[in-house]
Amino acid sequence: MTRTPNSATTGLEMQLMPFIYFYGRAEEALAFYKSVLGGDYTIVQRNVANDDPRLDPSFVGKISYATLTAPGISFAASDGGGPKHIDPDEGNIILSLRVPEDAQRVFAALGDGGHVIVPFGDVPWGGKFGHLRDRFQTDWFVLS
Repeated sequence: MTRTPNSATTGLEMQLMPFIYFYGRAEEALAFYKSVLGGDYTIVQRNVANDDPRLDPSFVGKISYATLTAPGISFAASDGGGPKHIDPDEGNIILSLRVPEDAQRVFAALGDGGHVIVPFGDVPWGGKFGHLRDRFQTDWFVLS
């Protein structure tokens, strides 16, 4: 199969990763999925009291960002910033898209007709990040 590069895929490849919020149960969920699916998980960052003024004090030390990788499976996970009942109509999954090149353009295009939640810009952990809900009500994290 021959791939023809286009403006969205030139250079390094984009990577799509589901991002699942567990609202206080991320560590339990990661251990469960590891036991069922195999592989391993890595806790990259935990919530720190001064990271975000919206952080519920009971969520300090909870998982801010983790990944699980098993054969053929990869996803990111977080406890979020506070307790929340998961409404089946709203869900708890965000698509996390790593874009090595031209991330600002991809973020703007995905957001056309949608709603920007966190503007695309520099983040404390390095690189750039933005969060939006597109015109189809799909939430996206765009990272570079």
